[in-house]
Amino acid sequence: NAFGDDGKQTAFDLLNNSAAFRSSNYSKNFYRKFDSLKRSNGKQATGATLVYLAQKSGYSVTTARPGRVLQANAGEYLTAVLDRHQIALDDVIGKYIVSPTGTGKTTLVAEYVRRYPDRRVVLVVPTKNLCDRIVERTHGAAVKFYGGRENRQITGDELFIVTTVHSFVPLSTRIDLQQYDVFFDESHALTADTSRPYKLDALRLFYAAKNGARSITYLTGTALYNFHPDFKQVERLVVTAPQRITKTAQYWDVKNILATVVEGVRRSDAKGRRSVVLVNDKSLKLAELETALADLRLAVLNSDRKDDAIFQQITRTGEIPGDVQAIITTTVLKEGNDIYDDRAFDVFIVGAHHSSAIEQLTARFRTAQEVTAYIIKSSDRVRSDRTFNPYSFGKLVEQRAQAFCDEHNNQNSSDDTTAIFYERELRLAIQERPVVIDQDGRASVCYFALSNDVFRQETGVEYANNEYQARNLRRYGFDVTTTSKTITGDQAPTHDDATVAAIKVARTECKEIKQKAH
Repeated sequence: NAFGDDGKQTAFDLLNNSAAFRSSNYSKNFYRKFDSLKRSNGKQATGATLVYLAQKSGYSVTTARPGRVLQANAGEYLTAVLDRHQIALDDVIGKYIVSPTGTGKTTLVAEYVRRYPDRRVVLVVPTKNLCDRIVERTHGAAVKFYGGRENRQITGDELFIVTTVHSFVPLSTRIDLQQYDVFFDESHALTADTSRPYKLDALRLFYAAKNGARSITYLTGTALYNFHPDFKQVERLVVTAPQRITKTAQYWDVKNILATVVEGVRRSDAKGRRSVVLVNDKSLKLAELETALADLRLAVLNSDRKDDAIFQQITRTGEIPGDVQAIITTTVLKEGNDIYDDRAFDVFIVGAHHSSAIEQLTARFRTAQEVTAYIIKSSDRVRSDRTFNPYSFGKLVEQRAQAFCDEHNNQNSSDDTTAIFYERELRLAIQERPVVIDQDGRASVCYFALSNDVFRQETGVEYANNEYQARNLRRYGFDVTTTSKTITGDQAPTHDDATVAAIKVARTECKEIKQKAH
C-alpha cells in the first residue's frame, strides 16, 4: 500500500506517456514533489492519500488495471498509432482497447486479417445494418452471419466473419471457434445495454460461448465500468486523440419539455442546422413529437423501424436524405453508425440519459462543423447535489446480491409449502437484484446485470445533478455550461390548440397499441 521507490518509478513511467508532461516543468520536479507528499502524521504518502487528493481535485477515481496509454495525432487511425509505437497487431489480441470514435477500431480488425492471412477472425457488432456495411466496405473479404437463412451462407472455413451478439451462439456451432480470434466491438454494451432482458440473455450466452474461442479482444470508444471478475485482469490499451469537432452542452430547465424541443427543432431548421432529438421512449414521446412536427420531413429511428428505407440509408451509407429536416431517435443511432454531414448539429436530449450515451451519439457526426447538445430537463424535477461513486455502489449491490444467493443456495425446502415460498422469493429477487439461476437451480450474481444496475443508478444521479453530469461530459471533451437556462411561465413554449387535440388522439392510439401488444 505504501508506494516507496518502486511506486515512485511506476508513477513517473505512467505520466511519461504524456507529451504534455514531458515538456513541462513537472517532469523535472517530479521526484521532489512526490517526496514532499506527506500525510498528517508525517509518514510517506500512501496510495490512499493520492486517491484522496485526486478526488479532492475533481478526478473520478477508478480501480486501476494494467495497461498503457498512447497519444494519437489529429486524424490518425488506430493502426497507424500502433505502428508508430512499434506495437504489432498481434500484441493487442486479448486486450481491452479504448479508442475514440472515428479512430478506426473496425479498420483495425480488417487490417489484422490482411496482415495475418493464416488467422481467422469473428467480429461481433451491435446491428445487422453494421454487418452489411462492413461486408460492403471490405469488398467481400468479410462474410456476414445473422438472421435468416439467406444471411447464414457459410461453409465454416471463412477467414473473416461479421455477426451480431444474438447470432454469435448459432455461429459458434457452425465453425471451430478454437481457430478464431473474436473481436467484440462496442463492448461498453456489456454494461449499458443489459437493462433489456433480451439483450441481457444474448450477452450472457455470448459470454459463455466465447470461452471456446482462440482469443477475445474488446473494442470501445467509451470505457465503462464492468464488475465481472474476468475483466479485472484484462490488460487495457487506451488511445487518446485531439478533439476533432467542437462539442458544447447547455442545460435548459423548462415547464413543457416536448413543446420546447419542437420550438428548438423549428429554429434549428430555420438556421440551416441539422437537428437530432434523442428520446428514451419510442412510443408516447415519439407520438407527440411526430404529431407536433407533422409539417416537417422527419426521420424516425428506433428498434421497431429498422427496415424503413430512411433508417437503412442513414445507418448503411451514413448519409442523411437531403429532404430530411430533423431526426428523432432512440439510442439505436449510437450503435456503431457513422453520419457524414458537414453542417452544424443541434442535439436535443430528452429524458434521463447517461453522459456516455450523449457522448456516443454526438460522436457519430464525423464531419460536422460543430455539435451543440441541449440537455432539456423538467423544471419540476427532483434535484440533488449528491455525487456518485460507481465502484462503491457496485460493491454494495454485489454484497447484497451475494448474501441472497448464499441464503437461497443453503436453504432447506423439505416440504412443498417451504419450496413454494422460496420459489416466490426467488422470482421477486431476480426482478430486484442482479441474480441469475443456473440449470441446477443455484443462484449466483449476474455481473452484467450488476454493472447495468450501477449504470442506471448513475443515470438517475446525473439527471438530478447537473454538476455531476457536466463533470462526466467534460471527460468526453464537452465544453459545458452548467448554469441552467430556465424557461417557465409566459415564456415557456406551448402547443397550439389544434396540435394539442391531435397529440391527444395520437397518444390514445399509441396507448391502445401498447396495450394490445402487452
